[in-house]
Amino acid sequence: MALVRPPRKVHVEVVAPTIEQARTLLAVAAGNRFEALLILALKTGMRRGELLALRWKNVDLDKGVPQVRGTLRRTREGLRIGTPKSAGIPARGGAVSYLGGDPSAPSSTPGRGASGSGRPLARPGAGVP
Repeated sequence: MALVRPPRKVHVEVVAPTIEQARTLLAVAAGNRFEALLILALKTGMRRGELLALRWKNVDLDKGVPQVRGTLRRTREGLRIGTPKSAGIPARGGAVSYLGGDPSAPSSTPGRGASGSGRPLARPGAGVP
C-alpha cells in the first residue's frame, strides 16, 4: 500500500499564436539575437528543446529542412541533449534560408568553437549567446 500518492500530471493545452500575434512578435524581435530562433519556431512548429538543440550540421540550407536530431532537457546532472519526439521537420516560407551565412565560419563568441558542425545556430553577425 502506497503511503503517498504521486502528483497528477497537469495537461497544458498549447495554443498557437494568431497571425497578428506572430507578426507583432516578429516586428518586435527584428534585429534581436533571438530573431532567427523565433522565425524557426513560428514557421516550423519545432518545440523549445528541439530549437535549442539544433546545430548547423542538422540544417540543410539547400533543401530548406532542419533535421531534429535532439532536444535540450534539464536533468539532475544539468542540461543534456536527449532523443527528440519527432524526426525531420520541413521548413516553410524560407525559415531556413533566413539563417543564411556560412555555418563553417568561426563563432564570434569565444569558447563556442569554430567548427560549424556542432555550433549552435545564430543569425550571421549576431554572435552566439
